[in-house]
Amino acid sequence: MLEVQVVTSANRHLFADRLDEYARARSGLPAETVNRSAHRVGERRAGPLQPTGTVHLLGYRHGRFVSATRLRPCAGFSFQSQGGSRSQDDRMGFDQERWAYWARLFLIPSAYEGSHDSVTSAMCCAVMEYCVDEGIRWVGGLQDAYWLTRWADFGWDVEVLGLPERIDGRSKLAAYMRVSERNLTTVRAATGIAASQIVHVGPRKPFLSVPANRAGHYPPLKGAR
Repeated sequence: MLEVQVVTSANRHLFADRLDEYARARSGLPAETVNRSAHRVGERRAGPLQPTGTVHLLGYRHGRFVSATRLRPCAGFSFQSQGGSRSQDDRMGFDQERWAYWARLFLIPSAYEGSHDSVTSAMCCAVMEYCVDEGIRWVGGLQDAYWLTRWADFGWDVEVLGLPERIDGRSKLAAYMRVSERNLTTVRAATGIAASQIVHVGPRKPFLSVPANRAGHYPPLKGAR
């Protein structure tokens, strides 16, 4: 179990030191990625809160920074810009307002473990918790195909948009996970995490630009297969 702190543009000023720590980790440490490379790849990008609307979840274990991941609204997003295909964009039908694109998941090397009690699994659990709380309906994006096995281990409902494609030499696909109380319950059971991991400090900014309803049951994604 982790303490996962939510950082948005509303409370960024309270996290100056921790954002600096995060930026140093991003520039110099390996990273496991959910929606890009299948392996741990270093990233050197400016500004830990880019692009606009990005929410960062910073994971701490026993007060020590071990992981981070980020979500951003799907408005204006394109799979083509991430190396995907136009057909994936067409299947998504980006008229949905309650979707979140799940970008990268970073772990420091010492955080890697092999069980569902690992930092990776705990961060995935925290993402689902945050999305449920914020009223998000679907979370996901372009990801390596092997992640489907992990989602199945969590008992998550997943909609895959089309067939896998070879991108940067790896098999990737567009997939979104349904956000629901059920999926939060199943991932908590898989990870052995019973309590909330999400921590809010200072002013809060809703993820959605539309009124949020707590996640429940929603129809399948447009064009999902």
